[in-house]
Amino acid sequence: MKIAQSDEIRELAKTYIEALHQHNIPLLSSLFHLDAALSGFMDGQYDHVPIARWIDQVKQMPIQHKAQSESEILRVDGSNEYIASVKLTHTFQGIHFLNDLSLVKENERWLIIHKNFSGVYKL
Repeated sequence: MKIAQSDEIRELAKTYIEALHQHNIPLLSSLFHLDAALSGFMDGQYDHVPIARWIDQVKQMPIQHKAQSESEILRVDGSNEYIASVKLTHTFQGIHFLNDLSLVKENERWLIIHKNFSGVYKL
């Protein structure tokens, strides 16, 4: 993987976390491909959510204060010039998430095409 490509992918992951936690809906929406979807487990229950429905759900959530958020990029994999993935952890709204973001490059820009997640409420 080229260093510049790795940096672009890492920057997208950081921007995703910041936009989500800062409740920046226009920026958050711009990071996802129009055909994107989310699937995964929330406290052991499977869910599949189209991106538009998830964005609507995020709009309804209160803004997360910086002190309440924790995040870490665990892995960046730029398989080739068209697809990549990022594994990250973060805490949002009292839930600890492990996410795998699948990315595609469209019009010279990386976009999230799928978010695979596992979320567990923190005590």
